Amino acid sequence: MGIVEPLLAFKLTTQKLQTHGGFQWEPGRWESAVGDGVLCSSAWLHFYESAEIAALMNPIHASIRDPILWRAEVSGKLRADGALKFGATRGRITERATPPKYTTTQRVAFAILLCYDRCDDVGWRAWADRWLCGEDRSAKSANSAATAAGAAATAAGAAADAACRERDSFCLHVHLCAEAAKDF
Repeated sequence: MGIVEPLLAFKLTTQKLQTHGGFQWEPGRWESAVGDGVLCSSAWLHFYESAEIAALMNPIHASIRDPILWRAEVSGKLRADGALKFGATRGRITERATPPKYTTTQRVAFAILLCYDRCDDVGWRAWADRWLCGEDRSAKSANSAATAAGAAATAAGAAADAACRERDSFCLHVHLCAEAAKDF
């Protein structure tokens, strides 16, 4: 993404204003990171472009119980992970934001749609189609889809360890969305 002047972003913290590894945030205080290497590391400060994406991705990114959503400013060097999250070399939280509220149905639909175009498992896609159109949202059907997705993730990992990080992450997303549907 390059180098930018301060721009608006969103950040999730615990009630104690902490993030992964106990990193302590303080409103208004600029933090910095080196900005080298992979995005999912301590080399980057992690943010979201919208409050909506922050809320929807929390269960599989940060997994913070009862999070606080913050407006934030970021600058410096940026690295994006598609439209889901990004890293910055400088950032600060500025003020609390109102988190969007989603129903379980909306969350599951988002997870399915996030995975849909990247999943080539015929069984999972058939389940996803039935779930999205409201035809079959049963726990039994979701459990079968979760099992298939888990098997796909295992097979992908065994087939190409070195090149499979993105695929494993995707398969985990598929598995998690099927698991979430079981609770529906």
